[in-house]
Amino acid sequence: MTTDVRDVLTHRYITFINRETPWAFFVGLSDYIDYILGTPQFSWTIEREFAKRNSEYKLIETYEESTISEMDEVRDKLLGVIKKRKVNVNDFSREKSLFPSIRHPDAENIIEHMQMFYDGVINLNGFRSDNINNFLFDISANLLEMGYKKDVEEFIVPDKEYQEYYQRINGKDDELYITRNQRGNFIFSKTWPYRFEQVKKVETQRKLQLWGAFEEIIKIWHAKEGIGRNASMQEIFENCQNDEKYRLESDEIYDVSNIVADIKLILENHSISTSHLEYFRINELRPIVTRINTILIEKTSEEIYHEQIKSKGQTKAIQKNIEEFNQAILVDRIDVLGGTIKKENKNTDKFEINLDEIFYNNKTAIGDINGREFRFKPDSSTAEVFSSVWGIMNVPAKRQDVLIISGFYEEGQASDPTRRVDETYHINDIAKSIRRTLKINTKKLINNDGNLTLIGKKLKNSKLNQDEPR
Repeated sequence: MTTDVRDVLTHRYITFINRETPWAFFVGLSDYIDYILGTPQFSWTIEREFAKRNSEYKLIETYEESTISEMDEVRDKLLGVIKKRKVNVNDFSREKSLFPSIRHPDAENIIEHMQMFYDGVINLNGFRSDNINNFLFDISANLLEMGYKKDVEEFIVPDKEYQEYYQRINGKDDELYITRNQRGNFIFSKTWPYRFEQVKKVETQRKLQLWGAFEEIIKIWHAKEGIGRNASMQEIFENCQNDEKYRLESDEIYDVSNIVADIKLILENHSISTSHLEYFRINELRPIVTRINTILIEKTSEEIYHEQIKSKGQTKAIQKNIEEFNQAILVDRIDVLGGTIKKENKNTDKFEINLDEIFYNNKTAIGDINGREFRFKPDSSTAEVFSSVWGIMNVPAKRQDVLIISGFYEEGQASDPTRRVDETYHINDIAKSIRRTLKINTKKLINNDGNLTLIGKKLKNSKLNQDEPR
């Protein structure tokens, strides 16, 4: 008889979850983490959630890179002004910025200090773009005060734009409400606020999304693995950043250092109390582990049920739904692939499937859905996008492909992070137009972050006897 992994997980969970001493709780949690990461039925859930998390961090990285590129262009322009006007930079003050660039003993002036930063001679905390912005502000404010307004006025914006810009950076509810800057309303990058907004989004998702809970146990896993290998703190940090499956970001690695210190204290003194530990707080970890245990059992139960459905030789449509979309466990009535799966009897395995039948003629931009005609304006962006999503029915058309097909970008042109909001509005408008024309809902044309999927059954011939498509 095969042991159910859910039973093993439950047993491991109950052996430590109510333990009160750090030593007893840690030993049980350590075994528990090893088991879920080493068991495919559980680890796939964690890996999938981490992939979602990593995509959010990737956006932060993209915005940061774009911002640095924009700021580097400004830096070159300002250095060009200084050279052209023969400005004595030793006269520059460092007190212009709200967050002045910190003095360095080996730098005689702001320009030298900035160059040392660019050359990697000195390191400053925080995002690179934030530090560059401080340097640029100090330089620009000095030039403005010294009478070179025409040379820097392209970076100065009206009060209203400046307010809105910093509201996005600080948050509308933040106590730090900037209305204007007496030294100059300087803006050096249009992309900079996107990174702040994305960071806030990630911080919020960490509290709400499943990956936030998994993140906590992965920190513990990295720490104990490093201790087990007798690795240095630097080696543990590098492993955290280079792990392909469970990579941690720099803002999370600080926690790992505290966990390492706590685990070492626990191993040295089995009777140590929680009050002597920095991170390893049982009362905070217990609800996190409980949530993880519940999630893993639920997800695994769904997969087991899906496998049972597939093994009984159900229709290809159900199998495709299970494999590609990981829908919820089938109950009395579930929408699948935009059609309907109705379980006729809870005690039987008989299912009835209904999908929209859709025909489309690319040449005339006329089609029919379930025998009802619809039309698009020929050669319009909506018609072009619909032709594409109909052509690959039930498979997502990628966001970038949609943007190119609809003419938002030229063929081969890369996405511009500063136009992300405009991109989204553009795709949303096209999706709404298609749904309105076909009289379908959001389950029939799925818009997942700009990736469009038309759900239904593709017909080669029209029910209205139209010409066959090209």
